[in-house]
This record gives sequence, structure tokens and C-alpha cells, in this order.
Amino acid sequence: MYRVFLLLALVLAGCSDGFRMPVGPVETSLPAATALPSDPAARLMIAVDPRIELLTTVMLLSGRPICGRALNSETPYARRVAQHFGAYADHEAVHLLRTMRDNDFNCDAPISAMLYLSDPPDLVLGRPLSDAVAQRAGGAAQFDILLAALRDFARVTHFADFFAAESGTYARIVADVTRLSNGEQNVRLIESYYGMRAGSYRIILAPLLSREGFGPRIPRGDGSSDVYGVVGAAGLHDGLPSFGAADDFQYLIWHEFSHSFVNPLAETYRADVERLASRYPPIAEQMERQAYRNWETALNEHIVRAVTVRLTTRELGAAAGAAAAARERERGFIYLDRLTAQLERYEQQRERYSSLADFYPEILAALME
Repeated sequence: MYRVFLLLALVLAGCSDGFRMPVGPVETSLPAATALPSDPAARLMIAVDPRIELLTTVMLLSGRPICGRALNSETPYARRVAQHFGAYADHEAVHLLRTMRDNDFNCDAPISAMLYLSDPPDLVLGRPLSDAVAQRAGGAAQFDILLAALRDFARVTHFADFFAAESGTYARIVADVTRLSNGEQNVRLIESYYGMRAGSYRIILAPLLSREGFGPRIPRGDGSSDVYGVVGAAGLHDGLPSFGAADDFQYLIWHEFSHSFVNPLAETYRADVERLASRYPPIAEQMERQAYRNWETALNEHIVRAVTVRLTTRELGAAAGAAAAARERERGFIYLDRLTAQLERYEQQRERYSSLADFYPEILAALME
């Protein structure tokens, strides 16, 4: 219901040409992965999502940061959220989310969990949570308790009415990002580089998040996946949450979409990844400050950042690539240069390696030296 309303608002705002809905309803599986539409426009969506807005509203009321960063509470939109929902700061959902956040249901875990659900207020779990997300929620039973509280919060606060009333704000945000995202071209670029495809690509704009980005991957029953880039606001422009300049936003989307291709490879090659665990202690302190609390997570971040550096170099030039690499090294990604050098080999031997999945053992080999 909410997405239909938002699409109507975009049409009325005169920007529907840039707003792409996925083929079919959100929770409906496509046919076999080989039958996915070849045109990225048929698989790309840019939207404000009611599930993420419900979650971040409750997070805002909880007073807890996400991944160590406070929520974006000083915009006119955030003040309207506080005004509408502030009386419910003692609701059970707020207390539960605060407690669960302090017990590792933080960073990408709550974001990912919400994307398994239908829209509020029903919040129906359409498929089982991944084991990793369920574990971080404290188990399936604990997540069910949170779901019941979130459903009640959505109903008693009239969340649907608030979301509908803000449709004009959402439409303007989506229109601005659609103009700067170059989304279809970036989907083609990502798929070409990885040699892999996804069922859909969904850029979710989260105005209550502040300069955060998450890249969940939600599997479908047909073997394909829905790939997400959940993006927080970078500032304020003309009274609206702003998501940055075109180059910055492009880099962020490359990064977040990349996680959906890179992270599953670490799971496939977990035994080999674990044999490299001695590479983590030298970077542990800096990684933990950024919420990368184990070797597998830190390795995924290294590879994703190495890919985005290579894409920056290829698409924006050597100077831009060098600047991007320098920023990542400053953040403690000390294995970046080894990985980017290895990725250059991959790029030069695509006739041998049709996908990054084929080349992944060579990436690990670069860290064995």
C-alpha cells in the first residue's frame, strides 16, 4: 500500500520517469535466475521504505546510536518524527530494541531483519531469517517478541498515516537521488565487474540514518537474491535530508551493492578464510572501532573497498582512484594494496575468470604471502 502511494506521489510531483519499481510485488519470487530481465531498469528501485522508516523511528526514540553513530535527529523531517511519535518513547518496542541493540542486534542486523518482512503494520515474516541475523537478534523467539511489539507500535502510533502524510517529502528525496544516482549504469557496471547478477537492486533512502550505509542481501526461493543499498543522509539541502554529491553517492552504492556479491564468497570458502585469521590481530583495534569485529567481516570490507577503488580508478581516473585508496588505508585497511593488485590481474584475465567467484581463491592467495 505504501509503495503504491509513494509512486503516485512521484507521478504527481512530475518525477516518475526516474523512479523504477521492480517487476512484480516485493515479496514475489521471480522465475529461475536465468530468466531475470536483462535490463537493469526492470530490476532497480529507488525508494523510501516503510519498514526501514518504522525501524529507524523506534531507534530514534531509543536514544541509541547505530554502529556508533547517532541518528540524524536535527532535520525538519526528524523533528516531525519526534513530534508525532515522541509520546510513545516508553513503548515496549522501544525498550526491546534498546536492549537487543546493546546485545549485538546492531549495525546491519536490524536493517537486514526488517527486509525479510512485509510492510507495517502487518510485518509478516515472508521467509525464515538467516541464521546469522536470528542469532544476533537473540534467537527466533526473541525476534518474534520484537515483531509483536513493532506491530503494536505501528498500529497505536498510526504509522501508516504519518508515512502517507510525508509522501511529498519522500518523493522529493527520491527524485533528487534518482537524478544523481545514475542507477541503471551502475547496476550494469557492478554486474559486469563481478560477472554475477541479482534478482533486483534496491536503493533504500533512510533519512533518519546519518552517513551510514548497509548492503543486505536477501535470498529468494528461486536461487536469486534481492540486493539492497540502505543509505543514510549526508546532510541537509533546502530543508530536506541530502544524500551527497553524485561521485560520493556512486562510491557508496558501489560499496553497498558489492557486499551482496562478496560476503557469500567468504561463506563458501570459510575454511580457507579462517586459515588467514592471523591477519586480523594487526588490524583488530582499528577494525573494531568501525564495528568490524572479526576476521571474516574485516576481510569482506577489505575486498569490497578494493573493488570500489578499482571501479573508481577505471571510471573516474587514476587520481580519483589513488585518493580513494589513500582514504581506505587511513582507515586501517592495510591489505588494500595487495588486493587491488590482485584485482588488476582479474581484470586482465577475464577470459579465464568469468566472475569474481572464479577468482576468489586467488584473492585469498594474495593474503597468504
